[in-house]
Amino acid sequence: MTVKDGNLYLGDEFLIGAEQSRIKTLYLPALTEMGNSCLIRAYALTHFEAPALAKMGSSCLFHAKALTRFETPALTSMGIYCLHNASLLTRFEAPALTEMGSYCLSNAGSLTRFEAPVLAKIGTGCLFHADALESSLRQKVRRALRRIGF
Repeated sequence: MTVKDGNLYLGDEFLIGAEQSRIKTLYLPALTEMGNSCLIRAYALTHFEAPALAKMGSSCLFHAKALTRFETPALTSMGIYCLHNASLLTRFEAPALTEMGSYCLSNAGSLTRFEAPVLAKIGTGCLFHADALESSLRQKVRRALRRIGF
């Protein structure tokens, strides 16, 4: 591991980007599970990429207000309050997500794209203040929620 300009590298692979001692970007290729409250106060985090992440415990990335990029293609399960205050996140794509706990993405006011094609269970209050979702997409999400008993 090496540090170049305040950023952490493993060989030539960029893992952690920082600015003024605050983590801005995280690339965690081997991470498969996040425990409860993981990165709960990641206020300055703008980019999070974890290609192998399958499960997020409760309150993960709760205060990720600066987050604009969230890449987790293997994610299948989110606990309650994950990404609760991700107010700058514009795109959420989780092709493997089947379960989303209550109040996830509930204050994602900038969210314009939500894709979770195999989502089977969603908790109360998810996407509650996702006001930027296009009306047709919002209707599609609402129909999907009704279909699964929400």
